[in-house]
Amino acid sequence: MRAMKKHILRALSLALALCLALSVTALADVGDERDYAYLTITAADGSESSYPLSADASGSGWSWAAASETLTLSDYHGSHVQFNGHYESGFDIKVVLNGASTIDGSLWFYRFGNAGADAGSSLTISGSGSLAITANEPLTVPGAFTMESGTLTLNSDYEAYTGPVTMNGGTLVINAPYGGGNALVLNGGLVRYIGRTEPSYAPSYSWDTDAPIHFNGGSLSVDQMAYFSGALTGDYTVTMADGSAGAFEDVNGTLLLKGAFPATLASAGSGTPVEPEEPTEPAAPVFTDVAESDYYYAPIQWAVENGVTTGTSETTFSPASTCTTAQILTFLWRAVGSPAPAGENPFSDVAEDVYYADAAAWAYEQGLVSGETFNGDAPCTRSAVVTYLWKLAEEPEAEAADFTDVAADADYVQAVAWAVSEGITTGTSDTTFSPDSTCTRGQIVTFLYRDLAEAQE
Repeated sequence: MRAMKKHILRALSLALALCLALSVTALADVGDERDYAYLTITAADGSESSYPLSADASGSGWSWAAASETLTLSDYHGSHVQFNGHYESGFDIKVVLNGASTIDGSLWFYRFGNAGADAGSSLTISGSGSLAITANEPLTVPGAFTMESGTLTLNSDYEAYTGPVTMNGGTLVINAPYGGGNALVLNGGLVRYIGRTEPSYAPSYSWDTDAPIHFNGGSLSVDQMAYFSGALTGDYTVTMADGSAGAFEDVNGTLLLKGAFPATLASAGSGTPVEPEEPTEPAAPVFTDVAESDYYYAPIQWAVENGVTTGTSETTFSPASTCTTAQILTFLWRAVGSPAPAGENPFSDVAEDVYYADAAAWAYEQGLVSGETFNGDAPCTRSAVVTYLWKLAEEPEAEAADFTDVAADADYVQAVAWAVSEGITTGTSDTTFSPDSTCTRGQIVTFLYRDLAEAQE
């Protein structure tokens, strides 16, 4: 049934790509074969749009950079994302994650041409954000799949289909009933297998894979019973939930890991030793939407170079994009060294695998936020950001600023006064502060830079 469904979906995708190809100039007259390959975006309401891979495109929460073949997702929420069409060279797609994005459908590739369907495609995930995909087949990548950074969560009743998987960093969360059958190389980061509870299976699915796994850095965490049919190579340690080393039992040629779960299989080293290179001055990031004359130029250079945030693509920073509560508190958390929270996550709306989970728990412990919900997707206002910085500075007193839109009894009145007195920000006019106006990425990194970087110079 599952295989039939997969073939039906691919047939539909093939028909769509053919129809699109027939609507433009004949293939022989076009120099860029990507004119006949498409990014198809299905929105949450079911509406579908296709865009040639040869041209830049953008929509709500996403943008496509043709030159670098990069799809950037910034708080995107929609259905299927597909790469399909007549593309002889194959898809070598980069996906950059910013904010918290969701796909209630599949991220998958299908191409056709003389080289044969599906061959030669690859996918690389990077960025500081997260993406959760929920579908029967959440991820279909015929070629190599690489995680560099960010968090990818696959929620499925079946499995993801990919070629060899390489983890160089980031977190891959598999909330599905099957571990997959492709080679896994762990150079860094974390693969977490949760499994799925299913009434017809007691008590739940286990990790069951015939894939060889090589440990060169990073770790594999398994919440359920674990079977390994493929070879486990490299140096690694096994730690069960009770602190024991666990035990492997050979069951007809398959290794069964026994003990108290969850279990963590961690690389014993940090990868193959490399001779250190002579230190060089890191190149300043270059963004096409940030000019040296912009007030936020130096703050953005500082933020990127110090790991506070990244660009929204390899060439853009999007300084005018709205900043959310999750983003500002994550920026602030990173700016002070990404300290590990002392306690558990207190918020009912913050999943443990989202990129801002530690930042939210830390902010709660520092008294920057309170309550049972975090509301991470809410836009951050000017009054909120100065309040976060003021509280982190231990709430110093300052002479009240003279703004007509800041009431004397507002809970942020001292925060505004302090921020203005410290030169962190000014009013939006001589008489107004605009406390409820939302902040942009450029404004936020400027506030942090003036508070944390300039104060240390």
